[in-house]
Amino acid sequence: MATQTTPVHSRSDAEVIAFLGQVCAIRLTSGQTGGAVGMIEHLLPHGLATPLHLHAREHELFYVLEGQITVWTDGERNEATTGDVVWLPRGGAHAFRVDSERARVLGLSVPGGHEQFFRLAGEPAGEFDLAAVGTVPPDMDRMAAAAAAADVEILGPPPFEIDV
Repeated sequence: MATQTTPVHSRSDAEVIAFLGQVCAIRLTSGQTGGAVGMIEHLLPHGLATPLHLHAREHELFYVLEGQITVWTDGERNEATTGDVVWLPRGGAHAFRVDSERARVLGLSVPGGHEQFFRLAGEPAGEFDLAAVGTVPPDMDRMAAAAAAADVEILGPPPFEIDV
């Protein structure tokens, strides 16, 4: 796919997806950057925790725009709060949990392509608002299929307590 030549991507152009009680806005796709990078803004509810997983293709970077998360990587837990940056190199097992009432996190994948996981695992959402997204138990078969298609390996449950 050719790189898009438009330098500005409008907030209204974002594809919005509901997944695991969060809402994701795909702000920049790998297709728009010639595969170089993808950008997803996540609006996350309190207590959401990802399974322990790793990315075979992408490095992942989180910029915490609002709230507080606990990140597990390399066997260590670290807190990240508004203004902090989290670097998760490809091939490293990691997970995170939302500790604040909600969190807003900007995620970058380098190279791009991680947005495909959310498209396959989630459902289109009407708007970028937690109130517009219901909480449903995860469909583990669908999540596993999406992970396999996106070269994400799910290693197990979250490595920390979910109730905070």
